[in-house]
Amino acid sequence: MTSQKDNAKIGIIAAMPSEITGIIAEIVSPKQTVISSVTFIEGYIHEKNVVVAYSGIGKVNAAIVTTLMCTHFEPRLLMMTGIAGSLHDQLAIGDVVIATTLFNTEKLSYPSDSDNLKNPINHQKTPLTFSPQIVNNALHTITKDFKIKYGSIATSDDFPTRKTILEFAIAHKADIIDMEAAAFAQVCWAFNRDYLVIKSVSNSALDEVFLYKKDATQNLVIQEKSLIDDTAMAKAIYHAEYVALETIKTY
Repeated sequence: MTSQKDNAKIGIIAAMPSEITGIIAEIVSPKQTVISSVTFIEGYIHEKNVVVAYSGIGKVNAAIVTTLMCTHFEPRLLMMTGIAGSLHDQLAIGDVVIATTLFNTEKLSYPSDSDNLKNPINHQKTPLTFSPQIVNNALHTITKDFKIKYGSIATSDDFPTRKTILEFAIAHKADIIDMEAAAFAQVCWAFNRDYLVIKSVSNSALDEVFLYKKDATQNLVIQEKSLIDDTAMAKAIYHAEYVALETIKTY
């Protein structure tokens, strides 16, 4: 007899199409559904029922697509995969961090006793940090030549080139920083869904502070240098997708 867990849908979200192309390529019997201009692809990976979408960059986009996925497809488990910037030198390009703690760099400045933090879906006070409860069993079976560790992820809508954001994230012991994961986690928490965040290091966020300068009008302008090397990005995406696919296999 097929168990309820075997029938349960697994949702996978990434910010950019390039972060999820390898996962989509593994889908058997794909079927597309467009909801509010967002394309969701359903099918099977490792005989598991899945639905996949990309959200676009940023917390609001991630929250919108995660909400649509929760309400229209009702996945039992949601995963976010993709790339992030490291916040210390113990992580190399391509190393993977699986979140045990996630936080929004802006929200931690809110007063913790504010009634305005109550969530409109479950009417509970929104926590300042999120901690996934599910364990990634894939870690015990993956054969790899890169590091996989549990760690903390900071999320900021501001591409982390401002020194204040990086100092704040580091002070709260974040390992990496991205632009979507904490918003994804907050929506999963609100809908009472199991979730995992799997991010691979594509660059050092610490280096990016020095890639911006002020022009004659004191506006910040980017120097003519790519923030993330294409080879590093491809390596990081492949590692994150690999761990996500192995997670689907063992879930």
